[in-house]
Amino acid sequence: MDTTPLERFAERHRLRVQCVCNDGHKIRTKSDPFIPGRYGQLYAWDETQMCAMIFGPRATVGVWRNRLRAGVAVGMEVLQHGDDEGTLRFDPTNEMQVKVALKIVGCFRRTELSPSRRAALAKQLATAREQKIAS
Repeated sequence: MDTTPLERFAERHRLRVQCVCNDGHKIRTKSDPFIPGRYGQLYAWDETQMCAMIFGPRATVGVWRNRLRAGVAVGMEVLQHGDDEGTLRFDPTNEMQVKVALKIVGCFRRTELSPSRRAALAKQLATAREQKIAS
């Protein structure tokens, strides 16, 4: 199965992709996929570009201005500039722009367990299950 540029980007940077259902319509439709964050979201602009959108209750005027300044400093292009929200376009192959985009949106990274930690947790779970069955 082919993966989209957004899914490849998410896999490379250990991020989660979401697709929200719009329940306000008679026909249940899904939104375009995006990567959620504390201050907004990342989404695919086209096959070669991505966007960082800052919005929501945590995006105050100061938050947006500081993130705008950081994005422009590394060469991101401003697509939308509102009072307390906006959108910056960046190149997903430029590591400095990617680092800043993940930081300004506040993306949640998936944690990956080491094999030794995974084995320790599996042993702990097995012990807990045995104790529950015994009691």
